[in-house]
Amino acid sequence: MTGYSATVEVTAHGHSPADPRVDDPAVGQRLSDFLDRLADMWGAVSGDGRGWSATVTVDADGIDTAREIATTGVLQQAAASGLPTGPVTRVEVVREDIRDTELERPTLPELVSGPEAAEILGVSRQRVHQLAHQHPDFPAPAYRLGVGSLWFRAGVERFARDWSRKPGRPAKQSA
Repeated sequence: MTGYSATVEVTAHGHSPADPRVDDPAVGQRLSDFLDRLADMWGAVSGDGRGWSATVTVDADGIDTAREIATTGVLQQAAASGLPTGPVTRVEVVREDIRDTELERPTLPELVSGPEAAEILGVSRQRVHQLAHQHPDFPAPAYRLGVGSLWFRAGVERFARDWSRKPGRPAKQSA
């Protein structure tokens, strides 16, 4: 037997996950009951008036069997909790070891601040900000915060590789 993590998602008729959140105290109580009913499957539940999602853990001989066990069990408990059981809009099943490996990987790209960008480029922080405002090939910030900008490290490294830097101050233009 192998452990699998399975997620079942139901979107209520007439709704889309893109709709604004629909808070409903009655649905909240049903979701709480649903979570209690999934305790034997190590369940986790989320949702609102637009629908719900439940992730459970099952042991099975293969992925198809795991999908069937999880989907059947989750939908039975949803019905018993007074939640809609259709339409099912997503079923995702993954071996637990694969899921654990995926969860260990960072999901955000690496970001750098002005001082880190300066180090990558071999210039001062002030020069980084000059380049950011004046050089057309300098990457746009991923985020602008009150304390400064953040750039994707890969973009700054690509700029450093492609930038034809001329050391020293530029010659004064004669009038």
